[in-house]
Amino acid sequence: MKRLFQEKSYTLVMDRGYDSNDMFTFMHKQDASFIVRLQDKHYLKYQNKRIKVPELALRRKGKIAFSSTIKGKKYALKVSHTPVELPCLPKVPLNMVVVYGYGQKPMKLLTNH
Repeated sequence: MKRLFQEKSYTLVMDRGYDSNDMFTFMHKQDASFIVRLQDKHYLKYQNKRIKVPELALRRKGKIAFSSTIKGKKYALKVSHTPVELPCLPKVPLNMVVVYGYGQKPMKLLTNH
């Protein structure tokens, strides 16, 4: 990665196809900043307990409300975040961001920001 970006800062933004332990481990070893859309089948560690992504997302109701226009359509969105860890990267602080209002199910993102 550093070969591509030299000394410039960057954030990798990826969809659900990159939600894998191998990819998260690789990005962590590269010291890369990332935002990845999570699949519902994934597990996270929250308060020292293993919990499935959709179950944790439903505990967060969206404390921050704002509107956004995406492809010409206006959305009323709510966002929350919570600190989590990945089982494959214990003790590495991450955040799950939950976005309500863009679809029927909330969008779940994992980031090291």
